[in-house]
Amino acid sequence: MNDEQDVWLTDGEGFMTNEKRYKDHLDIAVDSPQTATCSRYRAQDGADAEHNGTNQTGNAGHCCAHHGAMVPGSSVDFQKGERQMNMDFSLCEALATTNTDGLKKVIHIYDIACQYYVHLKERIQASPYLQKSDQIELIHAIGLFHVHGHQDKCLYRFATSYVPGAVQVDATLANRTETIDDFLGDSNFKKMLHIVDTIIAKYRRARAAKVESELYLAALTWVAMAAATDEWWHMIETAETMRQADITSMDYMLAKVKRGQTLQQIRTMLIDHQLGAHKAPDPDGTAADWLVSSLAIEQAQ
Repeated sequence: MNDEQDVWLTDGEGFMTNEKRYKDHLDIAVDSPQTATCSRYRAQDGADAEHNGTNQTGNAGHCCAHHGAMVPGSSVDFQKGERQMNMDFSLCEALATTNTDGLKKVIHIYDIACQYYVHLKERIQASPYLQKSDQIELIHAIGLFHVHGHQDKCLYRFATSYVPGAVQVDATLANRTETIDDFLGDSNFKKMLHIVDTIIAKYRRARAAKVESELYLAALTWVAMAAATDEWWHMIETAETMRQADITSMDYMLAKVKRGQTLQQIRTMLIDHQLGAHKAPDPDGTAADWLVSSLAIEQAQ
């Protein structure tokens, strides 16, 4: 399925952001990346790298630093690495979907806040898809898990230990690998709890399907000639035996159906036939034109 055929069941109503508004923002947004000055942590270095054959290169979102609760509508995909335009949209959506009414200050903790905040105000003003209340002052900080990978000056400028009111944010939430591990482990645990009931239900369905399949096979065998069915069984068994050594032996299973002529081929044949009969052109159109029109009318009904 391509992107044009993909149907979103909850577009922007869950934790992923609204697809259309996000795409419209990316179409007009302009990044203002800063040179990575912190040698041990360069989250945005991959933004200009080539990413062949991938629609997304990652994702990110916002959550509460103290409780770990994910913010609805703030999870966004990356197209070319972690760019500022991606995180700008995530930030503004996070402020819009959480209870920030009446708040005067919001502490925004981001791994590369020292670079990210520099032109943030200008980027928000430049995009009609980004909104932030003028009543809210963003206080930029870096969590203690990442700040020690920055320059020494970043520790005192951005570490949450030195931000009044930030208290001690001494850990970080589990990242994607750990989260997926947790989800898969939980999924396996639930499957083990229900494995007996699941196998019994599948076994009952298989027994019912076996009876139906045998009746269907018997009907096909009765219609076909005995010599043909014997040859088919022999070729099938031969292909399955050779499968490990030569996978192309399974190509015997491919349906050998002669394709009919295309509409264009039929039209060309009729025109050639009419020209071969030396008939004068009909002012109302050739037989091929009438045939094409008839098929078009039939398809439209």
